[in-house]
Amino acid sequence: LAFRLRQGEAAAVDEAVALIQNPKANAEERLRYVRAFGEIRAPKAVPALLAVAAGNASEDLRKAALVALSAYDDESLGARVAALLPGLKGQAQQAAFTMLASRVSWSFRLLETVQRGGVTAASVPDDVANRLRRHRDAKLSDLAKQVLPRAAAAAAGPDHQRRIQEVNAILKRGPGDPYQGEAIYTARCAACHKLFFKGGNVGPDLTTYQRDDLGTMLISIINPNVEIREGYQYFSVETTDG
Repeated sequence: LAFRLRQGEAAAVDEAVALIQNPKANAEERLRYVRAFGEIRAPKAVPALLAVAAGNASEDLRKAALVALSAYDDESLGARVAALLPGLKGQAQQAAFTMLASRVSWSFRLLETVQRGGVTAASVPDDVANRLRRHRDAKLSDLAKQVLPRAAAAAAGPDHQRRIQEVNAILKRGPGDPYQGEAIYTARCAACHKLFFKGGNVGPDLTTYQRDDLGTMLISIINPNVEIREGYQYFSVETTDG
């Protein structure tokens, strides 16, 4: 099927579209063909990819569907994916933000969603917000600066140090609940960091970190930009065609 799909066979497109929408199909197979549709750009697959992104599939599959949709030059996709944003979480939501920021018309739909309160400005990833504020389209850039104002520069140490002391005091009151902690980690950290084979690969793997060293851990949590590990610096690349 993969070979026939890449050869452009119409029947193969139909088979692959049906497969990615079938919740009983093998998960790896579904993921493979969702990614393939991002490469071969078959317009017939767009409704199926949207259905996967909006459905109850795994986060990996929903994320892959949104990445694949980024390849399609369809203005209506901006509004449709923006409408999904409030219901997306974790890596799927990150993929939606990145997708919407990749085209001017889609970026306006993203900013309109923030303006309406569908998602908060704080939930928009820094790299996406920075890209929109610096956009060469003046109208888009001006709107982004209004809707996604740059956070005030982190005041230095006293505020952070005070917060670290507050959290330290809370931690000393008694043992925590690891199950609640896992839920918080999954919601707030796992989109970028991996811990015991769960999570993303955007930031450093935390499995080998000294998690009992509160002196280091609290600084990294409360003021995460104080130190960026080598190999994880942020780079913005602008292509000559925009």
